[in-house]
Amino acid sequence: MTKKRKKRNIYSISLKAIALVASVVFFVVLLEIGVRLLFPDLLQSRPCYQYHPTRYWTLRPNSSVTSYFRGPDGRIDWDFTLSVSEQGLRDRTYGPKEPNEFRILLLGDSMVLGRGVHESKTIPKRLESLFAEHYDELVVSVINGGISMYCPWQSRDLFNEIGPSLEPDMVILGVFTGNDVMDTLSRHGMQQMAYRPGFYSQYTLLRNQRQWNYFIEYQMRRHWQTLNACTRFLGRPEEGVVARALGFLAGHADDPLSTLLPSADRNPLIELDLACWYPELQTGYDYMWQDIKGLKKDCDAHHIDFHVFAMPPAEIVYDTMWHAATERTEKRYERGKIARLMSETAQELSISWIPVIEALLNIDQKQWLYIPHDGHLNEEGCLFVAEELFEWLSAHYPDHQFSER
Repeated sequence: MTKKRKKRNIYSISLKAIALVASVVFFVVLLEIGVRLLFPDLLQSRPCYQYHPTRYWTLRPNSSVTSYFRGPDGRIDWDFTLSVSEQGLRDRTYGPKEPNEFRILLLGDSMVLGRGVHESKTIPKRLESLFAEHYDELVVSVINGGISMYCPWQSRDLFNEIGPSLEPDMVILGVFTGNDVMDTLSRHGMQQMAYRPGFYSQYTLLRNQRQWNYFIEYQMRRHWQTLNACTRFLGRPEEGVVARALGFLAGHADDPLSTLLPSADRNPLIELDLACWYPELQTGYDYMWQDIKGLKKDCDAHHIDFHVFAMPPAEIVYDTMWHAATERTEKRYERGKIARLMSETAQELSISWIPVIEALLNIDQKQWLYIPHDGHLNEEGCLFVAEELFEWLSAHYPDHQFSER
């Protein structure tokens, strides 16, 4: 074969290779456009989060995203917009406190953040509106310090980073009994016996973003919605799989999930209502209260009043959901156990307790306060919790105590 013919063949192969790559890129781009048009709900709140060196993740300042929710029929039922201020909160930006202003910083997870409801309908903003409606001369600002998947130790870290600069007169911590103990155990390398594998996959991806392989997957899931569509509808690849594959190809097979024991076949959201606790559950509960005690100590150092309340999952509140969650297991449950224990522990530790969870466990069964097929509080649920907080604060803080701060 002559040199000229060889050169022509190489040139032909190169053109074919370029055409093939171009075709693949075109197909991927076309597929991505189609996914974004057909499944806008895949553009979830992940773009509003970023890595944090001490509490693993936090809200991305000056970011915004619209999230969508689908019903059982596959249609989008509603959406909500999550906008983050320059201070990294789902709230407005706060400057120096006014002379006649009383500030409350409300900390917690996605229940406090208000996942699924618009900003004005969240617990903090509902509480702020209630003060405005009932007190003519009183200016009370309620700051939304909720961040999805946060448990008390992360809320404490958030307070110590930005809390004092917000000049709060009061801090209120909201605890979600459905998963805050499980989240606390994860920090200490332990696990609940019953859990949702998807939680640990997402937790691992968020926690390990500083590692190059997890960082690459996180960025892929932020911007490549086709990957998220495959995960949602096909179950593959699970969050963290790409990162672990990249690590394996680079010569270090780092799999943080490899040490997890298989989950017990029961609903993890009602694990704290088991009649008999296993050692890990008690340890996680004790660790969680150590974190709450630490947050109270931090608030005391700044002469800030501190209170705690708890919110239960819908599975404990509603009879039908409770029976559905407990009928498939031989384990014995004590419905409302965690509400009793939380109140008793707060009293033992001399921590001010607001009985919100007790009120939620005693509602009319026809009063629906949760988002169907999601588990977060709906607008009515956020208002219910805000009203309970307002009634308790009004009863325990005379008007002059707010205005004289």
